[in-house]
Amino acid sequence: MISFFKSQQPTTTLAFLLFFLVIRLPFLLSGISPAVTELESLWGGIGIILPGYPLLNLILAQCCLLLQAIWFNSLFNKADYHEVSSLVPAVYFSMITAAFHQFNLFSVFTIIGFILLAILHMLLIVGAKENNKLESFNLGVLTGIVILLDVHFIFMLPFLLVIFYILSSFRFHHFVLLFFGILFPAYVVVSISYLADIPLKFKMSELLDFHLLIPDFDTSSAIAVGMILSYLLFSFVSLRGIMFSAGIRRRKNVNMLILFFLGALAVVLSSYRQNSVVFSYLILPVSIFLTLLMLRIRKKRLGEILNAIFVLVIFVTNIVRIIK
Repeated sequence: MISFFKSQQPTTTLAFLLFFLVIRLPFLLSGISPAVTELESLWGGIGIILPGYPLLNLILAQCCLLLQAIWFNSLFNKADYHEVSSLVPAVYFSMITAAFHQFNLFSVFTIIGFILLAILHMLLIVGAKENNKLESFNLGVLTGIVILLDVHFIFMLPFLLVIFYILSSFRFHHFVLLFFGILFPAYVVVSISYLADIPLKFKMSELLDFHLLIPDFDTSSAIAVGMILSYLLFSFVSLRGIMFSAGIRRRKNVNMLILFFLGALAVVLSSYRQNSVVFSYLILPVSIFLTLLMLRIRKKRLGEILNAIFVLVIFVTNIVRIIK
């Protein structure tokens, strides 16, 4: 299967679309509507979007996840993480999003997923260009928006600043533009609230009331998480080969990936919400790590076995959730 998706042909694209539907088929047929915790934004709580239209919500969620998988695949290839372009990144993004039912509902977390993809896209542009005035401001705006949606993303801000410093040639005015970009969304929201006389409902206690997240995993989710963590551990080991053998650009992008992962992990761990949906913040870096692991396994049979185990566990655990 891995060998098949290592090329980008019309047949592999059609096969990926079929795979995308099949891997989440148990959830689509179950009719299960898992709970999704609301995020406290400046204007109140935001959670599942269109909760009164479950079918429309489900269709929109799958369309969004498919678009995210395609965008993610394009960014992976653009980042030059591997020598050959393939559909393997999209396959692993699809499998990880299928591992938890909360990821498959159209909610504020789906929107945050698009913003994180846009941030990753902007960081790749920053790393490829010398003059990044517009990109610096746009990156700040995206960061400001995601902080407004979930204030805990402020814990990711230091990591993004370090990434920005690593990828771009240091210019003070670029950091000034980045700073004003971060403040701009808050300025717009406060202005709208003032002009429209809409009260702000956000409380600073959302950030100051710090509690480590205690996951609410059931047995099936715990099995899936355990498998992902074990594969993730092996992928960290495989990164050593990239760091010692790759060119400067690829090493910078790997460093960016590690810092992006640590920043997203800081956001997850600082969240007090007892809901596994916050782990969606880790989808992008984890999908890249696992894709790199599979693409760098030299023994073809071993790679196919490990991939088959991953697919089987995701599919079976979804079926078990339905039976229970």
